[in-house]
Amino acid sequence: MDTLQGQLLIASPTLLDPNFRRTVVLLGHHDDEGAVGVVLNRESEVSVLEAAPSLAPIAGFDARLFLGGPVQREAAVVVADFGELLEQATSTATSATQVSASTPLRRMSPR
Repeated sequence: MDTLQGQLLIASPTLLDPNFRRTVVLLGHHDDEGAVGVVLNRESEVSVLEAAPSLAPIAGFDARLFLGGPVQREAAVVVADFGELLEQATSTATSATQVSASTPLRRMSPR
């Protein structure tokens, strides 16, 4: 199986599923067992500082959270340039890195 890891998926205009309609998804992981992606174009009204204060120094104090997908709504995925922190993260694509945070997220609503 060829992996789509690191690729962008752009929703077809005919895709009507409300979870993925008009989305652009970055695939951070893709193999025979499944895929994990991040919706890049569904901004919420919630700031990173409000929902996950420990992530604000990485994302930016004015940064907004983006929502996506119907699964693991209590989890967060950070897409950022980590520079020197790269050694502490697990590489998922050539220019993207996935890390986990144990910070609980507050309820979010789309804009």
